[in-house]
Amino acid sequence: MSEKSVRNRLFYLTQAISWLDDIRRGLYVSHDKIDRAIRKSDVPRVKSIWKKARKELRVLTGTLATEDKIRKYIVAGSLLRVAAILSIGIFGILYINTMINPQKQTALLKIVSNPVIIALCIIIIPNAFMVVDYFARHSLKEKMVKLGIQEKRRIKGVIDELLEVLAAEAKKGGVDPKKLRFKMFFDDYKHIEVLKEPGFLRRNYEVIPKL
Repeated sequence: MSEKSVRNRLFYLTQAISWLDDIRRGLYVSHDKIDRAIRKSDVPRVKSIWKKARKELRVLTGTLATEDKIRKYIVAGSLLRVAAILSIGIFGILYINTMINPQKQTALLKIVSNPVIIALCIIIIPNAFMVVDYFARHSLKEKMVKLGIQEKRRIKGVIDELLEVLAAEAKKGGVDPKKLRFKMFFDDYKHIEVLKEPGFLRRNYEVIPKL
């Protein structure tokens, strides 16, 4: 099998791993999406690992999908995250235009120096996203406690196993790990190398498999 074919199959495995990491953090991800990615990866050992974990995770994700409160938080959080990025971006564009367009400087300066605009774009909208994200994770944690499920530890174990397979398959297939970049919320796994840390607008780590 060519290096490109191996890389294409492993791409689907990185998707599945990233989505499982989302679940570990407290985000809802449909188990059907993970199922499809696992099938497309077409790695026998991966299918075996997933078969053992799927039943437990199906119960978890299926239960959380029915939680109206959690769904609302997830939708609101997604919309506010986009709004936060746009508000900061628009403010930045206006500020740059103020600096490079002297003829428009007076009008633009009034906008970027307006306390209401500053508060809205830099403080209120970005912080609203963080508040909603916090309550979404808190509600999820409460639900998991009520269900008596300590799934986060189990999910981490599954992810560690899948990462081990990913690293082994990449090494066997001669795939450059930098061609398998993907994003994760946590960096406490054994078989990853972190390329980029989370930033102001990036909540995830950018990682590659550690061969």
